[in-house]
Amino acid sequence: MVDAQTYHRIRFLHSEEHLSIGQIAVRLSLSRKTVSKWLRVGNYAPYRASRISRKIASFEGLVKALWGVSIFRQTELLQTLVEHGYQGGRSTLGAYVATLNPAAAVAKGRTRFDHWLRSIMQCRIPARRLSDEIDGRLAPDDVARLASHIRNGPLPNRNRAVAILASLKRIPLRATSRFLMITRKTARSYVARFQCEGLDAAFRRRCVKPRKCEKPEYKDAVFAVLHAPPKDFGINRATWFAKDVCRVLGQQGYPISRDCLRRIIRNAGFRVRAAKKVLTSTDPQYQEKLAAVTKILSNLSESEKFFSIDEFGPFAVKNQGGKALVGPGERRIVQQWQKSKGSLTIIGALELVTNQMTHFYADSKTSNEMIDLLYRLLRQYCSESRLYLSWDAASWHASRKFLKEVEHVNRDDYRSANGTPAVSLAPLSSCAQFLNVIESVYSGMAKAVIHNSD
Repeated sequence: MVDAQTYHRIRFLHSEEHLSIGQIAVRLSLSRKTVSKWLRVGNYAPYRASRISRKIASFEGLVKALWGVSIFRQTELLQTLVEHGYQGGRSTLGAYVATLNPAAAVAKGRTRFDHWLRSIMQCRIPARRLSDEIDGRLAPDDVARLASHIRNGPLPNRNRAVAILASLKRIPLRATSRFLMITRKTARSYVARFQCEGLDAAFRRRCVKPRKCEKPEYKDAVFAVLHAPPKDFGINRATWFAKDVCRVLGQQGYPISRDCLRRIIRNAGFRVRAAKKVLTSTDPQYQEKLAAVTKILSNLSESEKFFSIDEFGPFAVKNQGGKALVGPGERRIVQQWQKSKGSLTIIGALELVTNQMTHFYADSKTSNEMIDLLYRLLRQYCSESRLYLSWDAASWHASRKFLKEVEHVNRDDYRSANGTPAVSLAPLSSCAQFLNVIESVYSGMAKAVIHNSD
């Protein structure tokens, strides 16, 4: 039997590529007879097996006539058919009868014990009444324990408790196993263990032998292999794969699965974890500079201001990529190569007490821009007593030209003539940009404004 795709390939190769039956059979790995048959068929129709057995097909009318009579059951119907020459079995007859009335077949499959079994499974019968239902064959405390297993226990314990109660209720084992959807052998083992060893043993986990992941010889063998390089075992690789470890252990006489291998490794406390990067600085005076900045911030008075200063840029004025909220079917595209319309640099100072930003745009990052920022802050915060300027270890932040200008604005005659506050420098450590608070402002600005912008 071929599928629809193979059928259409046969037709295509014959009509479009003009191949012969033999050539089509060789290409599709089919017999010539199959190719010839499907070339003669006009339309594809999948094969459907008959649901009626050949042994009962000739007795179909008699079965329908007798099954409608209420006095006939399947056993009597089988005997009647055998008298008329039926040579099939009871299962064949039952399968055909189920097709006549599926709802009736399901109803006949149910037993009178299902209602009681379902009631105890759904905890509708209290423990005291349940003890009366089994005619006191079990102590009330044990009945309460069984009811607790049914109410709160996992599925295996629920099945055990229901099977034990059903056996005390004298319910046939076939009805119990069918209701619990387990085999009769399993249900029989539950009841037999209860009858022979007691209620405690019926729910005790059987440990026939220790598992491989708990055996010390397997643990030693696993870590002996893992602590050796793969090349010692003829594997041309620098790292171990789980399948390779299992194969090597099997060759050493310790057959083990991948799941057992993972259990041994995890039970020993080993985990696969990514390395954590910590913020560090290469400045040998990192602790001293950090302590100085911390001391200034902790003792800052109301007439003093502390500024975190840095530059952003230069960045090109052109279409920028990034994340954006787009509509359905819309997709934003940014050209890889663009002609820049210029560049821009932001010089900013963030005042940490009031969280106010002072900024301006420049063409470059030099000492002249730092001097310009210094005078802007002096004019804006002229009523304060002192301004602290904190920035990273860039060369233009500590140039002689800038330091000379700071010395000039701190002179008493300049301050008295212009009414400006004193200026103090609180430099940060080198390679410690994470200490500069204004970096977070620039990061948010880049995501919100510059990224995905035109």
